[in-house]
Amino acid sequence: MNTIKKILSGLLITGGAVFLFVAASVVLTPAEERTDWEIDAAIGCIILGLPPVVAGSWLGLSTYRQTKTQKRAQEDLRSTFFRLLEQNQGQITVLRLAMEAQIPAEQAKEFLDRNAQDFNATFETDENGGIVYLFSL
Repeated sequence: MNTIKKILSGLLITGGAVFLFVAASVVLTPAEERTDWEIDAAIGCIILGLPPVVAGSWLGLSTYRQTKTQKRAQEDLRSTFFRLLEQNQGQITVLRLAMEAQIPAEQAKEFLDRNAQDFNATFETDENGGIVYLFSL
């Protein structure tokens, strides 16, 4: 989805910039050489070029901010994960991670499953039948 937004942002900015360059070329023409038609065309180009450039810039900026927020959330989740492992001598449950990181249980389970594979963790069931992930520290 972010890729589509980035492409659309680029297309909007590029398309709008073409009109703005045409308007700029008219403005940069010496005043005595400009015709009324060229001035009207320049105004039209500004009217047609400015909205796509603004919209493309807004879309690009919002996509950048969203990506930055997602990266920060992943860093925070990873930090919480390592802190919990250290506090609990390498043992962690889905519920504990979900509560501490304030994320949905499904996301916590996916994160733990992925890291269990990466760090060769083992599993154990507690007295309530819940899964406890065991990471070697």
